[in-house]
Amino acid sequence: MKNNVLIVHPYFRSLGGAEYLCLTLTETLIDSGYSVLLYTTHPPDLTRVKSFYNINLKYKLIKILKTNEFNIPAPMLLKKMINYNRIIKSILYHDSFKEYIVIDTQLNIPWAPHITYIHYPYLIEAILKGIYNNESLYKQIYYR
Repeated sequence: MKNNVLIVHPYFRSLGGAEYLCLTLTETLIDSGYSVLLYTTHPPDLTRVKSFYNINLKYKLIKILKTNEFNIPAPMLLKKMINYNRIIKSILYHDSFKEYIVIDTQLNIPWAPHITYIHYPYLIEAILKGIYNNESLYKQIYYR
């Protein structure tokens, strides 16, 4: 069994439910003996996390792999998409991450080789069934 876990969560600019899920998962895995690597463009402010969620990762063995944000004068959504694309490519195409269980806690598109947390599955269903009317693609994503 792999004991290395790579959690992908690009942005910690705000603290909400997705961030809580990511940080709770990180804390639980570390407490269970896993080596956790958090992959992000904006690392969490651990002091703020402690006061907001009462999750104390400050003195735990957490490694943060920060990637540079692709910063261009463009709408925020476009920047997020470009940054996420860079993160996904770096994970899927580099051998250094082959020894990791990869968990995505943010994107809502099942790309991660192991686990993707889907916050809003109805959006994917609406896109695949409604806009594209592609039943076979829908089945490939949900039933692989």
